[in-house]
Amino acid sequence: MLGVFSNSAYSQSTILDGMYGCQRATNGRAYCRRKGSESLQAVTEEFFVRYQIASGITPIPSPTVVVKPAVVLLAVDELSAFDGAWVSTTPPNVGGRIIFTRLSLGTREVSLPVLGQASIRISDGRDNSNFKVSGVGFNCYYSVSFLRGNSLMTWDLKSGDSVCALSSVYDKIQ
Repeated sequence: MLGVFSNSAYSQSTILDGMYGCQRATNGRAYCRRKGSESLQAVTEEFFVRYQIASGITPIPSPTVVVKPAVVLLAVDELSAFDGAWVSTTPPNVGGRIIFTRLSLGTREVSLPVLGQASIRISDGRDNSNFKVSGVGFNCYYSVSFLRGNSLMTWDLKSGDSVCALSSVYDKIQ
């Protein structure tokens, strides 16, 4: 509900949903006063933008809304589920042990039974893949799934060179 009051307590103030006198504090958060109270109350960014529009002010978003998510995203290691030792349960390599070694935040290195030395990275989504396995003379694009609390890993080939295995299943051993 929107209203404009002209009595002494709310002199020419915009009131939206019972809130008036909205402003952004130095901490970047938005605060308003509730009708009938002089104390400030924190409000959502969405409400603050609605209040600014209702008051005829061009809304300016809080800079913290833009900055904070970017910091969180940089700390995510999307390949951490690969870390450790795994054993193949796919013939003809049943029992073959592989160890993924972290090279950087977005790269793992591994020696695979058929392909040899390879690096694992997040794919560009080619052919609905989520991981790219590459090495000397080959590029394989797989859909990799982690099951049983990341203790079982399945690989399904989406595209790649003829040396790429069609599918593989691995159990985590450590």
